Amino acid sequence: MIELSIIVPVYKVEEFIRDCIDSIICEEGDYFEIILVDDGSPDKCPQICDEYAQKDKRVKVIHKINGGLSEARNTGIKAASGKYIVFLDSDDWFAEGALPGLLAAANAGADVIVGNVKFFNHKKKNIKIRNHISKDSPVNGNNSEKAVEYLLKKCIYWPSVRFVVKKEFIEEKGLFFTKDLLHEDLEWVPKMVVTAGSFSVFEKEFYIYRTRYNSISTSVSSKHYSDKIKISIILYLFLSAFSGIRRAYLMNGARISLFMAIEGAGALKKEEKEKIKCMLSESREVRALIMEHRLSAMFVQVFGLWNGLRLYRKLALIKGKIKEVITN
Repeated sequence: MIELSIIVPVYKVEEFIRDCIDSIICEEGDYFEIILVDDGSPDKCPQICDEYAQKDKRVKVIHKINGGLSEARNTGIKAASGKYIVFLDSDDWFAEGALPGLLAAANAGADVIVGNVKFFNHKKKNIKIRNHISKDSPVNGNNSEKAVEYLLKKCIYWPSVRFVVKKEFIEEKGLFFTKDLLHEDLEWVPKMVVTAGSFSVFEKEFYIYRTRYNSISTSVSSKHYSDKIKISIILYLFLSAFSGIRRAYLMNGARISLFMAIEGAGALKKEEKEKIKCMLSESREVRALIMEHRLSAMFVQVFGLWNGLRLYRKLALIKGKIKEVITN
């Protein structure tokens, strides 16, 4: 029986794809499958994917017209036959022993397994660990309220690849990724977390996340910021169905997306920046989101929407850095 379906969207990663796949197929056993979703990659990736499928029966390849990361992940989810969905981006890789560990964690039967990630800086060649979650944390238990409260406290909203999710749960709740939306993790993770009924923890850093300066997550365009604003609006509308700590988690996720957009959009050219300003001013949801937070509301009332949000964001960052220095 297949327990883990590993979904790997593939697009223009000829330099990295072999390392990615090799980190999976080196593991023994037939309890997992690898679904390589070739998203219309224009390089040699399609041929490389087919090559692995011919060598290893656990590898399945889906060739499709380019539709973006969200659509590729959704395609993989629908084609999966495993009990749990595991996401792996094609320029990243798994640490040794990741799959046996995830299999053991899956035995708890939780909706969501929360794992840990190492971030590999492609330029500096160094690895960092962020927001480590211990198996002794409230996330590892039957109290989902305590789990969400802990994830809120640790400010964990990204990346989606640290979450291994039961396929049945995804389908039942309709937790598919929104097509044509950049930074889709910022929408998907909060929705998934507040909807889950149970969590477990896999303590090992099983996932190696490669940061690249020419990747989707590091390239810059106005869509990066307009989509973050869209995500904040989507989450704000979604939170009306929740209360208590789940509502607080969604609210914080909406604010994070909004302020990430504000922080980066200031560097755009004048014409693009005006589009972002217009999008903000025309959104009733954005204003409602701001007004639910006393300090940000005060800054907006005094300095106006754009300048108030940017000033508040800068001061919040300074306060955060000062607090970090003091506590360390």
